[in-house]
Amino acid sequence: MNLVIRPVQLSDVPAIHRIQSQNHVMPYILSLPRDRIEQLEERYRKLGPNHHEFVAELDGVVVGHAGLVQMSGRKSHVGMFYIAGMPNTMAKGLEPHL
Repeated sequence: MNLVIRPVQLSDVPAIHRIQSQNHVMPYILSLPRDRIEQLEERYRKLGPNHHEFVAELDGVVVGHAGLVQMSGRKSHVGMFYIAGMPNTMAKGLEPHL
C-alpha cells in the first residue's frame, strides 16, 4: 500500500466529484447531486491563498480529499475543515493522514 498526501490539482476534479457524489458524503456537503464536474473545476481554478486542499492517493488512485479554509477580514478567526473519502479505503484508517 503506497499512500501519498499531496496538494490538489485540477486533474483531481473527476475523482473528487466521484467522492462527493457518494450517498454517505452528499448529506454533509454544500454541493448538490446535480453539480457538474465543470462547476467543481471552476471552484478549484479560483482557490485563494486561504484555501488549503489535499488529496490522498492510494497506489496512484485518489481515494480521499481534505481541505481547510480560513475566512478573511473580520471572520479571519473562523475556518472550515472537511474530509471525505471512498468508504472502502477510509475504513482502512486513512483519515489521520489527511
